[in-house]
Amino acid sequence: MTSGLPIEETSDGVIINTKVKPGAGKSRVKGVTGGILSIDVKAQPEGGRANREVEKLVAKTAGLPKDSVKITSGKKSRRKRIRLTGITKAELEDRLANYF
Repeated sequence: MTSGLPIEETSDGVIINTKVKPGAGKSRVKGVTGGILSIDVKAQPEGGRANREVEKLVAKTAGLPKDSVKITSGKKSRRKRIRLTGITKAELEDRLANYF
C-alpha cells in the first residue's frame, strides 16, 4: 500500500506528504491516495492539538520516538510535509508495508 508514496530522503531521515482529516471518529493512518499519506485524527485543529496527534500517530506507525517526527510545513493546512529523522526510505517503506 506504500506504492505511490513519494518518500524524499534527506541526510538524517525522510520527508513525506500527508493529508489530514481532523475531527474524525478515530485516529488512524488510512493509506496512500494520489501520492499522499492519508491520516485521520480525532483531535480538532485548535491550539495545535491535531498537529501533535498527527506527529504522535506517524511516529507510532513508523516505530519512531515522538520527537523524531515534526511537521515542517502546512501546520495550518490539511496538507502537511512531515520530517522523520533516524529512518531511511527503505526502512519506512518496510514499516508502512507491514502496517497496512
